[in-house]
Amino acid sequence: MSKIKRPKVKHSLDSPYKLQWPSVGEKCAQKTIQLLMDVASNKKKFHKASIDAVPLTDNPCLKKQLIIGVNAFTRCLERGHMRCGVVCLSAKPALLTGHILMLAATRNCPLMGLYDLSSKLAPTLGIKSVLALGFKKLEKDEEDPFYDIVSHLTINCAPLIDVPWLLKPKEVVSGNDGITSLSKEPAQKKMKFDEKEEIEDQDGEETKQDEDKSNKKLTDNLYTPLMDNAKC
Repeated sequence: MSKIKRPKVKHSLDSPYKLQWPSVGEKCAQKTIQLLMDVASNKKKFHKASIDAVPLTDNPCLKKQLIIGVNAFTRCLERGHMRCGVVCLSAKPALLTGHILMLAATRNCPLMGLYDLSSKLAPTLGIKSVLALGFKKLEKDEEDPFYDIVSHLTINCAPLIDVPWLLKPKEVVSGNDGITSLSKEPAQKKMKFDEKEEIEDQDGEETKQDEDKSNKKLTDNLYTPLMDNAKC
C-alpha cells in the first residue's frame, strides 16, 4: 500500500501593513545622483590613498562618516547614529532592503529610495553593488564633508516617513529662559488621578458617617421601648 504524500507547507513571516517609499521628483532624483557621484569619487580617492599610504585627501573622516552596504546601514540605524540615507529600489530580491523603511521610520531618519542607484554608484566606488548608502551623525566639533548632500536629502527630498500605527514622539516645550523640557502631560494626568483619589476618599468618609448615623438611629429605636418598659 503506497503512502499518501502530504503537500509541503512553507511558513513565512509577513506583515499586513504596507509602507510606501516617499515619492521623489525626477529633477530631485537627478540632483541626488549627481551629488552622490561626487561623494563616491572622493570616497574612491580616499580608498586608493589608504592602500598606497599616500594622503591624497585632507578629509580623513570620509570613511568614518560614510556608511555603505545593507548590513552596516542597518546596524547604524538600529543604534540611532544615522542622519539620513539613500536606498536602491532595484535590489533583487526586494526583501534585502524591505526592512530599512520601517527601521528608518522608528528612528526618525530621513530616507530616500532611488532606482538604479547601485548600477550608477558601484562603478565609481569600485565595488560590485551599493544597495544602501548613509551618513552618520556628527560628533562634537567634527568636520562635515558631506554638508551639501546631507542638506539636500534632509531639507528638500527625504521627508520623515509617516507610519500611522506608530506613536508620535513627545513634544519638547521650550521656556522663556531657553531651557527645554519634556511635555508636562504625564504630570497633569497624575495630578488628575490624585484629585480623583482624594474625591473618592471624601465620598467614602461621608458614606461611612451616614452609615454610622443610620446604625445609631436604628439602635436608639430598638432600645427606647425596652427602657420605657423598664421604667414601668
